[in-house]
Amino acid sequence: MNETLKSILEILEDSKPELQIAAVQVLGELRPKDAAVASSLATLLHRGEDFLNRYVLVALSQIATPPALQELVTCLVEGPPSSDLAAHLLCDVGESAVGPLCESFAGADAAGRERILGILNRIASVEGLPVLEEALFIPALCHLAAEGMQASTLEQLDGRRLRALKTRISKALDDAEIEDHVLAQVLRVLGSVAGGESRTTLLKFSKPDHGAEVRQAALESLVGVDLTPAQSESLLEYLTEDNLEQVVEPSMVLLADVSSWRESAQQVLRKLLSSRREHLRLFALKSMKGIKSAELVKPLVNHLLGPSEEMASAAAEALSENPAALEPMLRSFQLEKNPDRAKLMSIPLTKLGEKLSAAQIKSLGEKGCKQLIAQDAMGEVLLDLLMRAQPSKGPAFAVDKAQRMRRARKLPECLAILVFLAQGEYLDDEGSYQLAVTRLLIDDQATRDPGQVGDATMGYFAKLVREDFPLLDRLKKESMVTPEGLLRVGSHFAEGVSNERRFGADMLHYVSEKHSRHRAGEEALSMLKTGGLI
Repeated sequence: MNETLKSILEILEDSKPELQIAAVQVLGELRPKDAAVASSLATLLHRGEDFLNRYVLVALSQIATPPALQELVTCLVEGPPSSDLAAHLLCDVGESAVGPLCESFAGADAAGRERILGILNRIASVEGLPVLEEALFIPALCHLAAEGMQASTLEQLDGRRLRALKTRISKALDDAEIEDHVLAQVLRVLGSVAGGESRTTLLKFSKPDHGAEVRQAALESLVGVDLTPAQSESLLEYLTEDNLEQVVEPSMVLLADVSSWRESAQQVLRKLLSSRREHLRLFALKSMKGIKSAELVKPLVNHLLGPSEEMASAAAEALSENPAALEPMLRSFQLEKNPDRAKLMSIPLTKLGEKLSAAQIKSLGEKGCKQLIAQDAMGEVLLDLLMRAQPSKGPAFAVDKAQRMRRARKLPECLAILVFLAQGEYLDDEGSYQLAVTRLLIDDQATRDPGQVGDATMGYFAKLVREDFPLLDRLKKESMVTPEGLLRVGSHFAEGVSNERRFGADMLHYVSEKHSRHRAGEEALSMLKTGGLI
């Protein structure tokens, strides 16, 4: 020891308090490795000078030699008033403190052991694992030990050490004397060490012949582990038990991602649909997603039409992936009188719609058009399903139906169908053309003013002109459109600009030539002259 250190230590022995504090702080900054320094600070600490103890503990943590750290651990184990500060300082020291902490564990009392485990958990060093493993089987400490092992310590182990730890834990589980509280924590650690490899062991402890706490730990340790269909079905039976929080809920978590159920398991799910517990009914509904069975359609539809939105959504999802549901649901849908209920049924039917046959498309379309024309609210629901389920064939069927009605001079009926399609944005250019012509024919019957401001009919034609639809050629072939109707179209667009003006001029030329002896032809020629279009 050099003379400077000797002088500082002498100050510690017999000086004013402020000099002693200064001397302790200097020693902490110098961090001398001489064992005599740590011994002198320990002696000073044992005197119990409250004004000085804090500074001594800080200096010991800065020096951090094994003797110095041992003194900090001693303060930790002995408890208040210095234990909280000692714990904080030992955490700051980190890895170097693990050895002294582990050495002191066996001789510490229960409270001291808890404090040691708390520090080891925070430092999370693999060197503390032997003490954590020992504490794992001590009833009063198992919770802390399991927490420390799971937090991060196990992540630092290589494969060999993990396998060795798993072997030791598995052997310990054969001890019938382990208390349930301890056993539960051991199972949690086993799940962290090797959940997949220990699947059989964890499933064994999840059975009803074990306590609820043990079963809960085993089930929660199986999260993320792949289960066989038979194992999944065994866990499914647990859902019928009364122990909701410790057994039923963790079982539902494990089974939430099961995508395939055997026939026997499907029967259990059907029973759960009538459970008094709402969350079990919801679980059953969600679990039926992907099950292709006609037997499930009726109970699923009942929940689809029930008061719970969450259950209705789950039922709709399950039905939408069940091809066997298409025919019976479609039959019920077409017989339904309540539009709100029908809209709910249309949700899964829309997703199944790609499987609709030609006969089913025709049936939906015919009935939908009939009810729409009769101003029955169900007409829109039926047609809307057809449009969304069959986005190509549905609108084509409706447009064809409207054309046939126009040819039969059922103009209001034709218009009702085409307006529905327009409002739903289901019309292509051909459908838009049919709508425009139908409106023109109806307007002619009502003797509308050709120059009416805000003419909606001309708006339909304008859209077609802008999209370069062969409108003139098509109108030339329309035997139902009168010369006056053609004149109205031509005169409207002749007052426009660009493409619209050119289209209007072409239409007036056609009317003037085709119907030259008709009043409409004469008026068309006059408009061409006065408008400078000749």
